[in-house]
Amino acid sequence: MVKNISFLLGLALAITTTQTLADHDTTFFPKTWLLMAEQSHGQITQGLQDTSQWLDKFFGDPRDDETLASSSLRLSMTSTQIELEPNDTKFQLRGKVVLPRMNRRLQLVFEGEPENGDVTGLENEEGTSALRYLIKDSLLKQISVSTGFRGGFSNPSLFLRARLRITRARGHWLRRITPTLIYDSSDHAEAYIRYDAEKTIESSLFFRSKTRPVWKQTEPGMNLEQDFTVIKRLGTKRYIALDWLNTMTTEPAYIVEISRLRIRHRRALWKDKLFIEFSPGMRFTNEHSHRLQWEGQIKLELLFEPEQTAKH
Repeated sequence: MVKNISFLLGLALAITTTQTLADHDTTFFPKTWLLMAEQSHGQITQGLQDTSQWLDKFFGDPRDDETLASSSLRLSMTSTQIELEPNDTKFQLRGKVVLPRMNRRLQLVFEGEPENGDVTGLENEEGTSALRYLIKDSLLKQISVSTGFRGGFSNPSLFLRARLRITRARGHWLRRITPTLIYDSSDHAEAYIRYDAEKTIESSLFFRSKTRPVWKQTEPGMNLEQDFTVIKRLGTKRYIALDWLNTMTTEPAYIVEISRLRIRHRRALWKDKLFIEFSPGMRFTNEHSHRLQWEGQIKLELLFEPEQTAKH
């Protein structure tokens, strides 16, 4: 145990004391590579923007030419290593297209794009491809319905999701409650209520508590996720965070299935387009009689966003 803790502290120290590579692009990457990457990135981003504007014209009012549609795409590779378990590497493609001609009410969403303003990465939903319509969208309340597919190409199912999100602010606290109902074509229904409480400790330091009970028709009992996070914002889309993540279940008895403690540090490798995130941590799992295991994760993420989207 002491060895594991020493390893984590050493790795965290190395991460937090190293200068960001974003300030030394030409030191680590030849100028020719940077120029080619810049051109390719710009072509893909412009292609996404052109597509969103075409969809905007298809769905919207052609007389409204004051706003442009926006699109974003995230390509990520995540490599996870857990003690005594094989390495797990996953690739994800996530994106969102906003169509302002529909008064910003219609969106194309795939792989659960995080909500705007979320710097923690905790807003991700399970992989889906959907057309989402915002019935109401304001700072205090959002009501949306979504329909689409999930489950991948091997076992796709058509789903319908209804979601309400209510936000309240008092002092330095921000509270959000999000009840969600889902039903899909495989005769599977589920429901969950997510409660977030966020506090601004200082201008760039935040605390978040997330409580999420989940009920699924195909599983006995209920699951409960209870997470606590302290986030230090280091810049645009850059942060360091300390997470304590807990998952509990009520069947066959009320037990803590897994408890995790980790540090996450996200930094830029290339401008605000290419990021790397280090996540060393430790876990206790019920399957191993709550024996301590160390874990580590490295995530690379490439963003394709038009300038007006990247600023949000």
